[in-house]
Amino acid sequence: MSPHYAQATTESSLKHAHHQLSKMKWEPNLLEMNHFETAEEFIAPLTESIRPHLSEDTHLLFSYHGLPISHVKRIDTSKSHCQTVDDCCTISCEGNSLCYGHHCYKTTMAVVERLGLPSDRWSLSYQSRVGPVKWLEPSTTQMVEALVKKGVKKLAIVAPAFLADGLETLEELDIGIREEFMEHGGTELKVINCLNDDEQWIQGLEQLIAKEFQQAVA
Repeated sequence: MSPHYAQATTESSLKHAHHQLSKMKWEPNLLEMNHFETAEEFIAPLTESIRPHLSEDTHLLFSYHGLPISHVKRIDTSKSHCQTVDDCCTISCEGNSLCYGHHCYKTTMAVVERLGLPSDRWSLSYQSRVGPVKWLEPSTTQMVEALVKKGVKKLAIVAPAFLADGLETLEELDIGIREEFMEHGGTELKVINCLNDDEQWIQGLEQLIAKEFQQAVA
């Protein structure tokens, strides 16, 4: 249920599932769904959930859950791309095929292209940073402040890393980030709901699962 691959989510969840099944001494046939950052079944409902909240003077911020840099670097199989090449997350290569940052960028670009937004109408950031280690940047807090300084008054925030609303969207974005935006001089902020039980998304999820099943039995 994670559109973007990360060891902290996808891999840890699968490891836990396998561990519990092992403790139960149960070996059922498992269907492990892959990341789907640009799948039509995900991008189409995501785009349509955003569209009603945009006007000509609204800036769209894609705020993804953050990850420590160390997490994305160890995924780089080439050991010569991540954080070494300029704008590494925007470039597709074998080394970053499972890079969380790259997946987030691909989702963003897929949605932006569908919406027809110019480069000055959208931004990408990472939220939920904790601890002293270096995390993916820019942070959502930094980005919100920077956008207000550029003159953005109306902001819509979407969190595509989450398929259902939780503390990071309901509290961190809709309360904490909203307060920061207003304090810096913003006037209107809309946190767009996650897909939750959106009918188009539920149908898309059904199709994604069916595709994985068909590939598994082929």
